[in-house]
This record gives sequence, structure tokens and C-alpha cells, in this order.
Amino acid sequence: IYLLVLRCCYLGLRYHGFQIQPDVPTIQREIYHALKEIGYDHSLRYLSRTDAKVSAMDQLLLLKTDFKDIALRINDYLPRDIRIYAY
Repeated sequence: IYLLVLRCCYLGLRYHGFQIQPDVPTIQREIYHALKEIGYDHSLRYLSRTDAKVSAMDQLLLLKTDFKDIALRINDYLPRDIRIYAY
């Protein structure tokens, strides 16, 4: 089992902040959707969050997984304005 720290950047203009909220697009919702598409359904931890329309250059996420390459595959399922750039 791997404990990965993912480094994420995003343009927040289309989103209502990082944390999931009902019926509005958020960064966390997009990341969860991408992880589900890969076949990962465990919880993701985040070390900070942003408000609506705020961008981030180095959002840290913590992920416990059996698959080290999940960090490489996730960008294939994320919108272009959200990227995992290191782990």
C-alpha cells in the first residue's frame, strides 16, 4: 500500500471552491470523479482548501492506494483546468 502526496494546481474560475458542495462544481468533486473513473473509491484527504473562483498552484492531497501509477493516470480524467503535476 502506498501513501501518496499529490501536488495539484488548478484554475478556480469555473468552480465554487475546493470542498464538495451540493449541486455546484467544485475541485474536490472533479477529483473524486476522476478517481472513480480509474476505479479508486477510497477517501481523499486535502491539506487546505480554496474559496469560489480561487486558483491554486500547490494544493496538497493525500491518497492511500495500492496503485502507485494512479497519480500518473488521474490527469486523463480531470478537466484541463485541474492538474496533478507531482507526487
